[in-house]
Amino acid sequence: MSVSMLSEQLMKAGVYTEVYTTTANGKVELDVKPGKASQVEGVTVTYFKRLTKDHTHFSPALFKKLWMQVKQFDVVHIHAWWNLVSLFSSLIALSRGIPVVISPRGTLSPYSFQNKNIGTKWAIHNFLGQFLLKKSHIHATSDREKEAK
Repeated sequence: MSVSMLSEQLMKAGVYTEVYTTTANGKVELDVKPGKASQVEGVTVTYFKRLTKDHTHFSPALFKKLWMQVKQFDVVHIHAWWNLVSLFSSLIALSRGIPVVISPRGTLSPYSFQNKNIGTKWAIHNFLGQFLLKKSHIHATSDREKEAK
């Protein structure tokens, strides 16, 4: 909901906004045409099929499209952190010289690091995550979230 509302308001303010996302809808897929841009409340949204049905949302088609198109954008805004789409999209944008803004939505909090998949999160954070976060801009929505980064 927050991505949708932010995108709609940015468009109303005259800021061109385009959304790349997966067809993820829990364990099922959204009923949309993957890979084809569509208009949703005035925002261009392209949905990409994911290979995994879990929270990783691995989507080679999204990564390929982002790699090809990212240079046309001024900034890439990532919402959340602990999934492959967020990590690899951040890596793609930064490697192509495009600034990244990450809105972690609590995903960098101590609670997040101490719950579910602790070992995986530790490995991701220490081998790739910290590097990407240091190269990115963090959009914190509270003082507590700001301190967590």
